[in-house]
Amino acid sequence: MTRSKREQLIETAFDQFYPYGIHAVGINQILSASGIAKKTLYTHFQSKEQLIVDVVDYWDNRFVEWLATRLAVADTPLALANGLFDALEDWQQGNEQQLPVYRGCFFVNTAGEFSNPAHQVHQRCAQHKRRVRALLDYYLSDMGIAEAQRSTWCDTLCLLKEGVMSNMHVEQDNQAPETARRIVAELMR
Repeated sequence: MTRSKREQLIETAFDQFYPYGIHAVGINQILSASGIAKKTLYTHFQSKEQLIVDVVDYWDNRFVEWLATRLAVADTPLALANGLFDALEDWQQGNEQQLPVYRGCFFVNTAGEFSNPAHQVHQRCAQHKRRVRALLDYYLSDMGIAEAQRSTWCDTLCLLKEGVMSNMHVEQDNQAPETARRIVAELMR
C-alpha cells in the first residue's frame, strides 16, 4: 500500500522526534529524511505544531493497536497484567519488529517538552494515557470484572506500566517488567 505524502511526513517526523526529541528536530531535518519538499509539508500542515499534534495522534493509534493485539488473548486479570508487562519487555528487548527501538514513553517525553497542561500537545499525550486505561478497562469488563474492581486494577496496572517504562528507559532496568509481574501476582493473592 502506497503512503500519501502526508502519511510519509508524519511517519518520518515520528522517526526523528522519538529518538532525538521534538524541539531538537527542525523541519529541514524532517524534510531531508523524507525527501519531501517544504511546500508539500505546508500544504498538509499549517505549522510544525500541527505536524507534532498529528504525530502524537499517529503514535497513539499505532501504540494502542499494537497493545490491543498483545492483550487480546488475556482471559484473566493476571493474564492481562502479564500480557502488558510481557509486551513492554519484548519491546524494550528489541523483540517487537513493528515498533522502533525502545527509547522510553514517547508521550511522557513529549509532555515533558510541552509541559503546560493546557497546551494541545500535552493534552493529546494525556489523552493517550486515558486511552490505554480505557483499553485495560475494556478487557477487564469483558472478563466480567465489576466496575469498582476494574477501576482499582486499571489504576494499579497504569501506574505500574508507567514505572516499568520509566525504569526500563532511565535506569536501563531490564528486570522492571518481572518486578511488576511479581507485584501483581502478590496483589492477586
